[in-house]
Amino acid sequence: MGPPHSPRTPDCPTLSLGSPANIIRLRSSGAWNTLPSRARRRSAVPPMLTSSEPSLLKTTRYFQAIRSRPDRIIIRDEWIRQVVDTPEHEEVQADGRIRRWARIPDADDRYLRVVLLEDGETVHNAFFDRGFRP
Repeated sequence: MGPPHSPRTPDCPTLSLGSPANIIRLRSSGAWNTLPSRARRRSAVPPMLTSSEPSLLKTTRYFQAIRSRPDRIIIRDEWIRQVVDTPEHEEVQADGRIRRWARIPDADDRYLRVVLLEDGETVHNAFFDRGFRP
């Protein structure tokens, strides 16, 4: 056994969370809260989900604030860019905002919805749309 703060101590095992979908399942089921707090902090944003490059997306202040939610933190900028650039489906809302969807293979083939402002490039919202059917 290692020192008390080692990630392999019995009170804080090394976690393999797998895909981004697994993190969402853990969080939405409440199982996330049963993990030791140190494990949650280490696993909150696994290295595979982070990017050292600054975001090149134009975003609203609302999007910047909502981005820290547990169900949104796993959404990668490159996935958002993919939906913006090559949507599989698009709808224009009554207020002029644009909804775009695309399937994300790296997220268990779920559909990501990105809502853009009228300019077609400023991201206002992005989330996995459970109700979308192509």
